[in-house]
Amino acid sequence: MDIDIAQKIISPYIIVFEGSKSNCISKDLVSKLGLNEIDIKDFINKNSSDFLSVLDGGLGKVSLPTKDGNLLAFQSITTEFNETKLVVLSDTGGFNEFASDIGVDMLSSIVEGSSNGCVIMDKGTIIYTNPRFNKIVGYNPDEILGKPFLMFVATGSRADFISACTVDAKGGDDRPFSWDVILSTKSGRRIYVNMFGGWYKGHLLWAVITDITDRKKLQGSLRNVEDKFSELFDRSPAGILYLTPRGYIRDCNRFVCNLIGYNKEEIKGALFTKFISSSEEAPLRDDFGRLYTESTEIRGKQCELITNQGKHIIIEYNAQIITRKGHKIGALMMFTDITEKKALENELLAKNAEMEKTLWEMTEMKDALEARAEELTSATEQLRELNKKLSLLSITDGLTELYNHRYFQERLDEEVSRVQRYKEDCVSLLMLDIDDFKKVNDCWGHQNGDMVLKRLARILVDNVRNIDIVARYGGEEFAIILPKTDIEDAYLVGRRICEEIASTSFIIKDTDTAVNLTVSIGVATLKDDKNDKADLIKMADDALYKAKAKGKNCIEIWRRD
Repeated sequence: MDIDIAQKIISPYIIVFEGSKSNCISKDLVSKLGLNEIDIKDFINKNSSDFLSVLDGGLGKVSLPTKDGNLLAFQSITTEFNETKLVVLSDTGGFNEFASDIGVDMLSSIVEGSSNGCVIMDKGTIIYTNPRFNKIVGYNPDEILGKPFLMFVATGSRADFISACTVDAKGGDDRPFSWDVILSTKSGRRIYVNMFGGWYKGHLLWAVITDITDRKKLQGSLRNVEDKFSELFDRSPAGILYLTPRGYIRDCNRFVCNLIGYNKEEIKGALFTKFISSSEEAPLRDDFGRLYTESTEIRGKQCELITNQGKHIIIEYNAQIITRKGHKIGALMMFTDITEKKALENELLAKNAEMEKTLWEMTEMKDALEARAEELTSATEQLRELNKKLSLLSITDGLTELYNHRYFQERLDEEVSRVQRYKEDCVSLLMLDIDDFKKVNDCWGHQNGDMVLKRLARILVDNVRNIDIVARYGGEEFAIILPKTDIEDAYLVGRRICEEIASTSFIIKDTDTAVNLTVSIGVATLKDDKNDKADLIKMADDALYKAKAKGKNCIEIWRRD
């Protein structure tokens, strides 16, 4: 830093330290002491222990020699600037008031009653303050006048204050400038202020000070709200687009980027029609045209997107107008990926067509059998039984004869809806996995593995109530829905199943070998509307994972971390 400028904005008396050694001393300090700079540096370096405490402590007192052999006491402030330390000194003997230079009487009449603080510095030393400034920092005038202004600047803000003053001091003119500073009050409180000021006659720095602490807090709160909104926006499990009235994409969330394979910079500013099939453009324009002209919401519409890799994705979207001060400035579009849902619907339609064909054939058969009453009665009964079997087969696992995964999902939907509707009700879920089941298949073959699965399925059914739903979840994993069962009773059911399976010997076909197996169980309960089906399955699955991690052959209850 230029030491001459530092004298002008901080204090006439400055010592610059690099590490623990002084390498520069201001001209005014050399003149005040009446010694040459080398002698002063030698004294400081020989008494470095006295200055080390000042360098570390920030505020303190130091003594320097004069030409008549005496020691002159100074108050000191230490601050870091551009990787150097500046020790700013002030003469403890008082200060020189400026009188005729500006005119104290005239100044007092202008700023004494001002709602803003006012301070004037001569080479960094405070020579005037008004009552408002005194109130802001919490000091009496006699505790302020004659002190370096840097003493009232918070440590972390001093370098910024010096930088701001340095830039304007180098400008060489008296135009006002503005900067923000953090002040430290007598009580230790840190306050944010704006300083609007400038230079007068080249060496006097004046500043009008406004307390902006509340504004800074509001700005901080606003940033926090914006950060939270941005996080929710990007973490949304649905696509969100802000569109201009002309159909350009103003913004999008992370879901959109991940779905169509473009980064946000490639999406923002592009026409939305760039990412849809050409056959979709006209219907989409018509829908959005009505959205703007009739101000009606778009709900449940479908559209086909094309990803960066050329894949076609079907979305279902809603859209509504965004207005500001009565003007339509754009539209908000939210959508979900229903590609798999549409594939399932098409598969269902195909199966329905096949079923209709079967029903038609059955109708023809029925018409043919009407001519023979006895045969018709028998055939009708056979058909009824066949339909029952078909219905049962559609919800049953072919190997274990337990309910299948699809039926499990349907029944769990019903139970969760019941709990959400009747707040005092509950439902529990057991997720069960056979420990080391792969060894059975590897050692004894898949036929014996299937035998074990069937036998274990019977054990599960025998150890639950008629109203409970036992399903094969997949592979060697099973799920049990326990309606109207709290976590304690669900745990007892799981414990009973664990013990029953552990005590059962599974006989390997065509051998005299008996195999003992164990299971791990995760238990979770839903008893309010704060969670849904997916949450319940995840909680039970997480508990099952913990049971596996604890060494298997155990039951673990899901608990919130």
